[in-house]
Parts: sequence; structure tokens; C-alpha cells
Amino acid sequence: MLFRHIELKTMSANRKQGILPFLLCLFTGVMPFLLPSPTPAGPVTGIVFDTVSWERNVDHYRIRIGFNYPVQYILHYPPSPRDEVVVQIRLLEANALEGRLPVIEESAALDAMMKRLFEDLRFEGSVPETPLVILRFTHPQHFRIEQGGDWRSIVLYLFDEPRWSDVAPPEAEIIDENGGHTQGGDEVRP
Repeated sequence: MLFRHIELKTMSANRKQGILPFLLCLFTGVMPFLLPSPTPAGPVTGIVFDTVSWERNVDHYRIRIGFNYPVQYILHYPPSPRDEVVVQIRLLEANALEGRLPVIEESAALDAMMKRLFEDLRFEGSVPETPLVILRFTHPQHFRIEQGGDWRSIVLYLFDEPRWSDVAPPEAEIIDENGGHTQGGDEVRP
């Protein structure tokens, strides 16, 4: 009986010694995959946006807004200068976002310099036929937008001062036959 009691204690101790190394291996082998990994220092890419890069020239910024899919610049509104601009694009690959729709909204990753110019740069795909890119500036900007040469980007030029092609023409002043002045249909009395 005494032997049997010592034998049971020894078996119990061996089980504990076998479980501890097993648990230790389990935690050290599995836990790194369960914990979030540190993010890389570079820009984060998304489903729609690739990267936003910029260069400073003498009197303007040239900002390339890159996409993960071929895009075509269609139009933008309202005209310059504004603090928010809506850009309509077309995804050129019919199945570009297939399996990932609906991508209703995605914000682009901006570096510290771009955060001084933009409050937000966002893709809105709530209507897949007419996806939009919303540019929200920190203050009203004089700008020009055009198609990127690689068909995977649009290029935005932000000017320090207005240029004639970027500013809507002033309303014409009309002088009627009686010498009264009108501007845009509202009569101005001398």
C-alpha cells in the first residue's frame, strides 16, 4: 500500500512536468500569431488607394494620388479655389473591386506634410458606377486636377497664388440703355 501511494505521487508529478513544458511551447509558439504585429513605418496601402506622393516646385505642389487599379479622371466640382472638392473617377477594370464591394469609404494614408494641406482624402464608392474621391483641404486652395500618365493615378496641382485658368471669370457688368448698371441680373442703382 505504501508503494502504491508513492507510485501515484510520482505519476502525478510526471504529468505536471509534462504539462508545463507543453503549455510553455504552446504559448511561445502560438501567441505571437495571436497578438497584433507592429505596423511598418512606411505608408499604409488600402483596397483602393495605393500611395499619395508629393513634390514641391517653385510656386506649387504636385501631388500624385495613386490607386491600386486603373482609373480615369472624369470631372471635379466645384471650381477652384475651394476647401472641399469632389472628383469623379471611373474604375477601368470592370471587376476591380469584385469581391471587395461595397467599398463604401476609404481614407488615404497621408504623411505629416500632406496632413498640413489635407484634412481628409477619401474614396467614396457608395454608388459603384460613379465612384468619388473627396479632397478636403485645411484651407481654400487654388488647384488644377488632371489624369495621371500611368492610368493608376490622378495628379493634383496646388498653387500658391491663383492662375487665370483656375479662377472662374467674374460676372459681366451689363449697362442698360438708360445708364443703369446690372450685375448678374440684379440692378445696381447709381
